[in-house]
Amino acid sequence: MDVFANPEAKELNPDEALKKFGNWLRFKKEAEDLAEFEKKLLDTPGERFLEHLERELNPSRSYKMVVLLSLLSTKTKQTSWTITEIARRFLDFYLNNPVYISDYKALSREADPSKYPIQKVEKHIIDKPIKRLSKPKNDCFIYDKNKQIFLIKKEYIPYWTNVEYRKLAKDRVIFKLKWHMKDKI
Repeated sequence: MDVFANPEAKELNPDEALKKFGNWLRFKKEAEDLAEFEKKLLDTPGERFLEHLERELNPSRSYKMVVLLSLLSTKTKQTSWTITEIARRFLDFYLNNPVYISDYKALSREADPSKYPIQKVEKHIIDKPIKRLSKPKNDCFIYDKNKQIFLIKKEYIPYWTNVEYRKLAKDRVIFKLKWHMKDKI
């Protein structure tokens, strides 16, 4: 988030930095600015997960980031979520952050978005962000269609359940959301 907050960092193009270094941990390593906790993440699935958040979300809408923020807002030890649970948090995000509501076209067309049916949100998140966050084999999540649950892959659980790690993940998701919306709001 320093890119938004620090006047000196405004000149930094995050996409160019990621292309050159691969991910923010490697960028910080090159700048000799890695915290001890971050050093321990190098060459681990934890680094891979953060890199996935930084480089592979490629959003055309805010949906994936909102799903991820929904997951990150749950208990630290939680590693699976029902579609209904995600849908409620997803809808709440847009209702509580109206500046983003235009990005969710169906919801923004509603006369009273607070009465938007949760079933429509469930269908929407399954068809859009849930399937896209779990489709390729190198993604970090699994969508179990039969059980209607979304879960984090086993190799990422030790990182996901670490409070300090989740702060790093959340920072990247919020950055992606703000970067995606920077010219739209």
